[in-house]
Amino acid sequence: MPPEYEMAPSAEAAPGAVSAALKGRGSSAADPLQTKAPLDGALEHAAAGLPVFPCRNAPGQDGHKAPLTKHGHKDATTDESQIRQWWAQHPNAFIGMPTGAVSGIAVLDIDRKNGKDGFPSVPGWKGLTPLRVETGSGGAHLYFQAHRPIRNATGSDGVDVRGEGGYVIVPPSEGYSWAEGEAIDPANLPPFPVKYLPVYRAPDPSDEGLLAPEPGQIAAALRAIPNADEDWEEWNRIGMATWAASGGEDFGFEAFDLWSQQSTKYSIQQTRARWDHFRRSPPSQIGFGSLFYMAEDADPRWLDEYELEQEAAALAMFEEGQAAYLKANGKAAPEPITPEISDRPAENGAGSEMQADADPTPADPIDTPEQLSSSLLEEWDAGLDSYQIPPRAWLLGNTYCRQFVSSLLATGGGGKTAMRIAQAISCATGRELTGEKVFVRCRVLYASLEDDVDELRRRVRAAMLYHGISADELKGWLFLAAPGQKAGKLVTTEPASRSRKKQDGRVRAGQMLEEIKAAITARQIDVLMIDPLVKAHDVEENDNTAMDFVISTLTQLAIDHNIAVDVLHHTSKGAADPGNADRGRGASAVNNGARLVYTLSTMNADEARTFSIPENERRSYVRIDSGKVNIAPPLRDAKWFQIVGVDLRNSNPDYPSGDNVQTVTPWTPPDVWEGATEDIRQRILDEIDAGVPEASALKGKPGSRYSKHHNAGWRIAWPVVQRHLPEKSEDHCKKMVNDWVTSGALIEDDYTDPNTSQKAKGLRRSTPEDSRNAVM
Repeated sequence: MPPEYEMAPSAEAAPGAVSAALKGRGSSAADPLQTKAPLDGALEHAAAGLPVFPCRNAPGQDGHKAPLTKHGHKDATTDESQIRQWWAQHPNAFIGMPTGAVSGIAVLDIDRKNGKDGFPSVPGWKGLTPLRVETGSGGAHLYFQAHRPIRNATGSDGVDVRGEGGYVIVPPSEGYSWAEGEAIDPANLPPFPVKYLPVYRAPDPSDEGLLAPEPGQIAAALRAIPNADEDWEEWNRIGMATWAASGGEDFGFEAFDLWSQQSTKYSIQQTRARWDHFRRSPPSQIGFGSLFYMAEDADPRWLDEYELEQEAAALAMFEEGQAAYLKANGKAAPEPITPEISDRPAENGAGSEMQADADPTPADPIDTPEQLSSSLLEEWDAGLDSYQIPPRAWLLGNTYCRQFVSSLLATGGGGKTAMRIAQAISCATGRELTGEKVFVRCRVLYASLEDDVDELRRRVRAAMLYHGISADELKGWLFLAAPGQKAGKLVTTEPASRSRKKQDGRVRAGQMLEEIKAAITARQIDVLMIDPLVKAHDVEENDNTAMDFVISTLTQLAIDHNIAVDVLHHTSKGAADPGNADRGRGASAVNNGARLVYTLSTMNADEARTFSIPENERRSYVRIDSGKVNIAPPLRDAKWFQIVGVDLRNSNPDYPSGDNVQTVTPWTPPDVWEGATEDIRQRILDEIDAGVPEASALKGKPGSRYSKHHNAGWRIAWPVVQRHLPEKSEDHCKKMVNDWVTSGALIEDDYTDPNTSQKAKGLRRSTPEDSRNAVM
């Protein structure tokens, strides 16, 4: 145990460190704070000088007890207006209190959950401090004064420590109450008991900087930090700290790559790409200090072991040199020196056993290309590549894919919001509501920058009612935002200078970008949807350079957070042109930058006739076509959807009809070939191949051929189809003839018509010779 903790000298508490709100709280009904609402309790703590912040109250769900503020416990405050604003947004939120120097409080957290019971490890726990909290899970928080830095620690025995950088939930949060006890003065709280203090080592000043004091310490720290298939955020954080600690040198990459290989998700290509990203965008405010603390949390003896390794290596070099000298002078070499290993036990059950091998052999990595060259080009020999390439991380059909930007182009009021909300709910529930495969159930953030809160709620509710989705299915998976102007812009232009009326034209990231990043991290988002793109920025839409910055910002967001990003984009004025990505309004940079571009178009009059849809109903049908799909094959045929109205059942005396809001459902066009058996098809083709009968010809001469063209008069082919299939409409019959020509079952040739003595185009059945001569 470090000497400074052998005794805990008395000291004055930091200003505001102990709160009068913590005085003498018992579980009796007489205790006024026990029965207060969370807001009132938070205000009383703040009035006594104790900073607080809101935390999520969602038992059994991901993110339970997580901070609801942008910077977590760092946002804790005693400001009444800010606290009222927080709890107005989250009335049932837990009250979080930061521990450590900011409050002057350290907490011993005894858990009784997940198969662990920490109480036997803390005998006489009720007598350690008079200020105790009974937690919702049956555990206890024991409050002490934090006279000096006490770090957080997680013990394997169900006993944790909350100190610097930590926080606890305080009463009157739901499920948390003050234990019985006599009134006390918090300023006289006992110091944190020496027995339960985490192993603490004050780092050297150089540890607080970005670079490691010694390069070898980086590899040693990473060996101590476990990698049990860490998520992307933690992997990226370790990579940033390693890059900064090593200054981006090769030895840093080798250590990070070796650490990454412990995961089943390891990919040399992704690891190298992430390292290269750090070179282009160097991380700041993180470095060896972060690695130091993460390693110490995992194994408090990691630095001791590294120092022993260095000592052993130095002794080995000394002995080798000494032996060579003695041998050269005809003297016997001395016995080798073996360094002693301290038997001091680790605290809190962490790192209680010595590492068996200070430099363990890593698991065999997957085959990778031959080592990249040292040039900036980093080329490799393709013949030595194993081509064990990870598949693209598709999330929904060919629409959303991690690390890529997708876009849906449509006219205003064309149904694109209804479409994307249905797809968002499909991702969030894992149910294939739009007929597209859900590869992975996803957490979705839908940011509506055009509709207000209530309108967005109406649209989501309509989709839920139509598809039978309950609120419980969406809880923790679909997050909605309608910030209006409060969140600023994703990308903005510099304000006008005083000397000029016009804007300077310089484009930069805006406030919304940081808000979105915080939400992605806090909610663990997989898919971000922005509706519409034009509301996310204030740059000139026709400026390719400015719009390229917008799309590049979104692309970098997708890559950095390993998510799919989708933007809804308006089309320019003019006739619909399904599949034409150039219909997007403004500069072409949006189309060029997005990798998955689709168009949404209303059914046109010709399509309605083909499908026998009445003219007054055709606008209820829309089609999605691939406009530019760089990473997946385009759709062979359009995907059709029907727009349906949904009664929200929200009527009241003033509005007895309530609201009727649109959503979408997949729609399959009628099959024009239904009823056309193989026998009927062959008879139709034979009749067309035989040509127009003499009686039907203009001059009665044999040899005229049928034509697919509508202006061919007595040679039009579609009536032949209708004679055999009288239930088919004219449009259906025309489509069948065109389908035969497209497939090659019918061949359209030039010939001289004997009845007109003029050149014409006519139809005949294909032959094997036609197949042999077909264009490759």
